[in-house]
Amino acid sequence: MRRSRKLWTTPLSKEPGTVRTFCIDATERLVVGTETLTGTPTVTATPSGLTIATVAVNSGVFTEPSTGNTVAANQGVTFKATGGKLGDKFELKTTVDLLATGETLELWTLFTIE
Repeated sequence: MRRSRKLWTTPLSKEPGTVRTFCIDATERLVVGTETLTGTPTVTATPSGLTIATVAVNSGVFTEPSTGNTVAANQGVTFKATGGKLGDKFELKTTVDLLATGETLELWTLFTIE
């Protein structure tokens, strides 16, 4: 089952010409103590122009460089982002499964090139 409404996460950004690893933090969208992320997540960017690679559920604690937030293991989705031009804005759609319920969670993130 998919949670149908758009669940927005903290916006992310990077500079043009850089390759960085990011983590979409799902912590606030999970039931504390019962839900964790699992499986093979996907991250897609709209419109085109941003390349997303190496998508995975974070297996350890991750400090997100854009926000400084610390994301506990199995509470976020990591990915590498390349491309984009100064001023570009993207919507990232992240789809990931929940371990306890088998539900699929959809997370949306605004991603800008600054």
